[in-house]
Amino acid sequence: SFTASLGYNGLIDVFATSDPQGAGATVWRARQQSVGGDWTAWVSEGRPGSGADRLRSILDPGRRGHLLAITGDGHLWLKERGPTDDFSLWENLGAPAGAPSPWGFIWMWGVAHADGRVDVVATANTDTDRGIFYRSRPADATAWADWSPLGDNGFSADIVAAVDDDGSLEVATLADVPDQAPDGTTVTGMSLRRQQPDGTWTSWDTLGPPLAGGFTGHLAPVAVVGPDGNVRLFAIATTSPQLWEDQQNAGYQFYGWEDPPQPSGVISGL
Repeated sequence: SFTASLGYNGLIDVFATSDPQGAGATVWRARQQSVGGDWTAWVSEGRPGSGADRLRSILDPGRRGHLLAITGDGHLWLKERGPTDDFSLWENLGAPAGAPSPWGFIWMWGVAHADGRVDVVATANTDTDRGIFYRSRPADATAWADWSPLGDNGFSADIVAAVDDDGSLEVATLADVPDQAPDGTTVTGMSLRRQQPDGTWTSWDTLGPPLAGGFTGHLAPVAVVGPDGNVRLFAIATTSPQLWEDQQNAGYQFYGWEDPPQPSGVISGL
């Protein structure tokens, strides 16, 4: 697993895990020394908990990034970037308590707001249940709120999130949508939930799928913020496979799926 982000100095940091992942894996960093110039050697950023299994950058509007990891025991860990591009020690964000067996995270995404607030969303399961959870650290605070459940939307792949220009949080996953195919079977669509500026949440809403075949469930979607400040979602349909895009209008509603110009060759990921 690997990820990258910008520093406050405008240069790139690349992070990667050692092999094997999740079994005591250490996180390593290489730092760009100048634009178009040399890179440092790989240096250790330590081992979060039982070892890093997945990495994700938590980007702020300037694309500067903290580092998020899921460890082999299903916990989330955070390594925070400081204003001089030094990183904190790993902080254990844990996982929600569960009974009879504990929750363990599967996929995660984090975002940083312009005011410094950090939001983390993640999919999780136990031996008997599944769910999506949210945790936030308010601006100018050091303590995190407790994990809050967002329910189970039938997720079938990675979770993504992005911040609107009004400060709202958009959370989306690929999810099973029943009775969508011509024969009435279940296909994979996009499921979206929005946290309003006042902190309240909408219900899960289905966006698509664009075609009868639905999206390819094992290929993760992507959420980005466009130059107009509105969120754009990208996913790959089973047909061809083909790239599809859905973007917000000025009222933060989504237009519907459109097929942008396609890359050449077979699409294997975003």
